[in-house]
Amino acid sequence: MIASKEPLAQSFRGSAERIVRSAVLVATSVSKNLLSDTEDLKGDLARQLRQARAVGQLSVLTLLNSRNKPANPTPATVREAELPESSVTTSTPTSTKHLAINNYLDLTAKEIVPLLANLTDEERAAVLEFEISHRRRTTILRALNFVV
Repeated sequence: MIASKEPLAQSFRGSAERIVRSAVLVATSVSKNLLSDTEDLKGDLARQLRQARAVGQLSVLTLLNSRNKPANPTPATVREAELPESSVTTSTPTSTKHLAINNYLDLTAKEIVPLLANLTDEERAAVLEFEISHRRRTTILRALNFVV
């Protein structure tokens, strides 16, 4: 009787080994898919986080910008894009005495921008009006819109 059980045991052993190998292959495949899905999710999450940060920064800048604008804009707060080209004077201004920044004409835009934060609203309006009507330096015009 023992002799007849031996082939049956070998058959079961062979089947069991095939089942284990199949299970290992399935588990390996599932693990690779899970890792791939995890990487995809990490990429999606990183993209969404970058978008959320950008939206947050835009919201803060918009709020700061709206806080600096008067309720009824004066001609000095008109944006550069709204001005007709004929309103720009190409000649060099003869006087900048009305501007609160000394040697204004001798300074570069990068030198002027940090000084804008120390000016009053009226002084910034004078700088804005001057830039719009004379030099139109976009660096200064942009800074005037975002000075807190």
